[in-house]
Amino acid sequence: MDPFKFDRASPEYQAALRMVRKVLGTENAGQIEQLLSAGPLSEQLGWFFTRTWGALYAREDKLPLRDRALTLIGIDLALGRVEPLREHLKVALYAGVTKNELAEVMFQAAFYVGVPILPMCVRAASEIFESVPEEAKAVTKARNTGIFLGTINHTAMVVRDWRAAAENYSALMGLKRWKVIEVSQSLMTECMYYGKPEACTWISAFAKSGDTLIELCQPVAGKSIFDDFLREHGEGMQHVGNLSHPEPQQLVSAWTAQGVRVGHYFNVGDAMKIYYLDTRAHLGGMFLEVVEPASFAAIPGFGEDVVFD
Repeated sequence: MDPFKFDRASPEYQAALRMVRKVLGTENAGQIEQLLSAGPLSEQLGWFFTRTWGALYAREDKLPLRDRALTLIGIDLALGRVEPLREHLKVALYAGVTKNELAEVMFQAAFYVGVPILPMCVRAASEIFESVPEEAKAVTKARNTGIFLGTINHTAMVVRDWRAAAENYSALMGLKRWKVIEVSQSLMTECMYYGKPEACTWISAFAKSGDTLIELCQPVAGKSIFDDFLREHGEGMQHVGNLSHPEPQQLVSAWTAQGVRVGHYFNVGDAMKIYYLDTRAHLGGMFLEVVEPASFAAIPGFGEDVVFD
């Protein structure tokens, strides 16, 4: 048996891919994945990648990721390696090290490695501190604002094909009747992706299961949190919500005051405002949907009727 055999189907490699996407963001992770997929030494690089980002970083019981990141930063500074320093600064931020703490680490290193490393530190920190994706930051502790979400009455899955998924829900859960609508830019007064204007289109299919509104979201075009989820994780549960919340704007304000970002915001014809709060760092990987005004009873009425036998 070859101890250096590289298997792209292995759980360790898949775990490494998930980790690098979370920490470095989809764009940088895509460059790494391209390097691993073809070209000289791709098998050898894949083995090292699996051992580090997969197996080694997963040994949290032996040494926390935060401590591993600081150790690697120290090595980068001692060797004067700016590219690995950029990468490991991102790992440290993801692991919960603050920017002020990282600045102090680099300041202290200058006493031992030499002041000439400081320009390298300034370049790397200036770039990374501004560019690290918000969704790649570590879990933070939320304070009690006294404004609570309330009962979850909505859950949504991202799917590749809403019709195929709905047929399965029909067969397995008896959800025969669906309301389907293509949500496109033509319906939007405003469409924002992490604070920037970004046109997108997706299909939403709704069905009621008891008191819960089930939604299937199929991304169609443009940049969206649904397309992000599908590319990063495949199909699965992506957001939940209380679409009957009596004070939706207060809820949004309370969460964003704690650093929660609005991943997507849609103003639908000035009649409905939809917020997808990126609470993944607070709620274990889940987005939270908030609708203003409260629209739990109205949303199932939108769209075209589709009934499965």
